[in-house]
Amino acid sequence: MGREHGHSGFNQEKKIVIQKYISLGEIASTVSQEMQNALISISGFCDLIQNKKKDNLPFDEELSEIKKISEINKSIFMEMLNFSKNQEITKEK
Repeated sequence: MGREHGHSGFNQEKKIVIQKYISLGEIASTVSQEMQNALISISGFCDLIQNKKKDNLPFDEELSEIKKISEINKSIFMEMLNFSKNQEITKEK
């Protein structure tokens, strides 16, 4: 009887750990989606400015750098989103 109680405590601890991972996945998903939205806007504005210009602007290199960094960060946030999707699959099982 004592063994069953100890086993039950282990299962409860395991459930808590699983719930924490699920929560982490949900947070990662939300952060990733919000940051991707912002980065898409930033990247889009850089494109608009670069496409509307008539001559080389003094800040052309800076716009290219901003766009490059936003693309790198979109990739990072996509990885976070994929991580969170894996957590959602675990949650459904």
